Amino acid sequence: MTRFLNVIMYLVFFILISGCPEDKNPTGPQFTAISEDHSTIADPLERWQAYGLEDYVIEQQVSCFCIFGGREFQVYVAGNKISKIIEIESGSPIDSTLWGFYKTIDELFEIIESIEGDSVYNSQVEYDARFGFPSLISLDYNQHIADDEIAYITKNLLQLAR
Repeated sequence: MTRFLNVIMYLVFFILISGCPEDKNPTGPQFTAISEDHSTIADPLERWQAYGLEDYVIEQQVSCFCIFGGREFQVYVAGNKISKIIEIESGSPIDSTLWGFYKTIDELFEIIESIEGDSVYNSQVEYDARFGFPSLISLDYNQHIADDEIAYITKNLLQLAR
């Protein structure tokens, strides 16, 4: 009788385990080291383009009078489009309806290109020394309006493995 119960317990155990979904990626996203170094290219946009990255993760903080203002997120980009955004502190993804606050690196360059002399009161732009992406874009559109400022702080670029 004891042997029969042991066999039943093993069968139940294996049935329960076989019903569990297999974790296709138990360690999370895979990253590839970026061994190239184009830091000698003077123009930041050309330097960024020399790497040819379309799939990457960056840490980004948007400093503004807006939802999530000042919090840091990992922005996942696949095919030059945002594919997911994770809040670093909680590890929780944010809803795709809120992705508009965050930018791909190409979109950050578009913001810089859109700055014209009279379009902003004050602006500051800094670039990553190795990769050339904008590490800081700070814009104040009007000196007489409070809370119209916005800043994008971007760092820690990682290439996503394909």
